[in-house]
Amino acid sequence: MKNVMTWLKSNIVVVASVVVMIASLVGLYMVASRKRAFNDLLSQRIAKVNEIDGLRNTAVTIDPASEEGQPVRLSMTINEPTIEKRKLANEKIEASAARVIDLIHDINRRGHVPMTKGLFPKPADSGALHLSKVEYRRLLREMLQPFEPGASGPRLDAGEPPAKEVIDRTLEEAEKGFLAGMGIDVTKKVSDKDLSSKEFEQLLQRKRERLVRLLRNRAESIHVYAKSNIDLKGFPFEVGAWSAAAAIPDIKTVWEGQMELWIQQDLARAIAMTNRVRDPASNVITAPVKEILGAKVIDGILRGWVGFNSEGGLSSKYKLKQQQNPFGMFPGMMPGMMPGMGYPGMYPGMGYPGMEGMPGMPGTQAKKKKKKKVKKGEVKPDFKLSTTGRNSNDYYDVHHAELKVLVDSARLPELIENIQRVNLMTVLDVTLSDIDEYSKLREGYFYGDDDVVEATLIIETVWLRDWLDKLMPKEVKEKRKIAQTTGR
Repeated sequence: MKNVMTWLKSNIVVVASVVVMIASLVGLYMVASRKRAFNDLLSQRIAKVNEIDGLRNTAVTIDPASEEGQPVRLSMTINEPTIEKRKLANEKIEASAARVIDLIHDINRRGHVPMTKGLFPKPADSGALHLSKVEYRRLLREMLQPFEPGASGPRLDAGEPPAKEVIDRTLEEAEKGFLAGMGIDVTKKVSDKDLSSKEFEQLLQRKRERLVRLLRNRAESIHVYAKSNIDLKGFPFEVGAWSAAAAIPDIKTVWEGQMELWIQQDLARAIAMTNRVRDPASNVITAPVKEILGAKVIDGILRGWVGFNSEGGLSSKYKLKQQQNPFGMFPGMMPGMMPGMGYPGMYPGMGYPGMEGMPGMPGTQAKKKKKKKVKKGEVKPDFKLSTTGRNSNDYYDVHHAELKVLVDSARLPELIENIQRVNLMTVLDVTLSDIDEYSKLREGYFYGDDDVVEATLIIETVWLRDWLDKLMPKEVKEKRKIAQTTGR
């Protein structure tokens, strides 16, 4: 033991080195162990951070609102607050959509009341059917009457120009007054010798002034020109022959008349809005629509029972007309709307599809799209039927009408805009033609200084089944193969 201690003392440097080496090895081991523990902890924390970051930036794909749209891809945090916010947002969207749908129903139903009580869907007795003829004609005539607050139907305050007898009497009175002022006996026949050429020209000028005053006064007393006798040619609204027949009509015929009446009442409302019939200061001279030449349901669409066999398409007559009229409205577009704009989430097929899918548009034939499977309850647009692609289905019926008017060419857009505001209507086509205003003036029509043209409008009108089927007679549903339970 003494020898060992002696060696240690004599080799103190070596001993110190050995001790340092041993301590270093122990220290290195401890450091390595702690490093491993630290690395493990760091890896765990990085994994947690990545997990949190993954939750915070989760890739979410939102389906498009319409078939033409593209999916939207977003990165967001998925947690309880986010889920709750999304739930609330969905509830707001659903509530907003429900309000919009209710508004559409209100617009579509507004003012569309059966012509007599107890008539639809099943008449109480044959007396109700007979009374419908009387009421039908009364309501058609009333549309031309002066505006009356609280009236059940539209009023246009329409009238005809002065009758020929009134014009002749006015001119005769003007002539007598002129001659009496010159001291000429008006009880005797006046010859050319009684008046100088200057006096004769003055007489003509006096008669022209009185005539213009007469015509102007008449134009200022009404809001639009229209023939008023329902039994004569030229009455502006289509009158069903069944209403003048001696036989009592069946319920199917009366339903056809009711639909035609509603469609024409909608057109009358649009004209009344355009001409500001409520405003006493407005009149033919200041109004856009000068004269109503005719309103009717288009042949080939509703003829032979309104909508019984209608698919919502235009007849070949009107398709040809549209193809030959490149200066009409853009097909299927409401004024102020761009192609592709519609009402996502509303009734299927009621949107305004983009132009790229329409027949004859550039690129349509080059691209061959796969036919998409139609989902249950989905309505596919069919552009072979009409330019909007809308057609009658389980959700709504599509009908068409023609309106022909004389209108101030610069203010025609006002009429088009009001047509779409009244109901679910779209102007599909507009054809314009010049008129002989001097010839119309000789007939007693005074339009003022506006440039007046004849406009023929083709109009699509949509009728929602939800409320219409409740009124539709059983016989009509059977012919159209509509389920008796349709409607809400």
